Amino acid sequence: MSQVADIVLIDDDDVYLFVVGHMCNTYWRDLNVVTITDGELGINYLKKSKEDNIQLPKLILLDINMPYLDGWGFLNAFRSQEIDKQEEITIFMVTSSNRSCDKKRMESYPEINGFILKPVRKKELHQLLDSVFKK
Repeated sequence: MSQVADIVLIDDDDVYLFVVGHMCNTYWRDLNVVTITDGELGINYLKKSKEDNIQLPKLILLDINMPYLDGWGFLNAFRSQEIDKQEEITIFMVTSSNRSCDKKRMESYPEINGFILKPVRKKELHQLLDSVFKK
């Protein structure tokens, strides 16, 4: 059985996962944050949640550059699984890349609601949490 998540962080950087997970939990204690280290594990988590009839997360923070299945691969698999048809999921790309080609590519994915540059700043994260969870 999958763990229920309000927020899923998908990134290969353990320090980022710890810090951003902690920032989410200290700002909004009732949120359950699940951390996942690559795109394929993220897709598997969502598929399993859907199979087990568990509420899907309201927010996914997705890294672009990861080994094995990167953020783009995750989005392609997400699309093909039609995972978001059950519930609305807000997806933000989180990246250290400020390259215009990445921003342009993001525009071709309507599933992406926005992007955040690393390092994630507390104020920006809090504003995102407020908008998604209507604090």
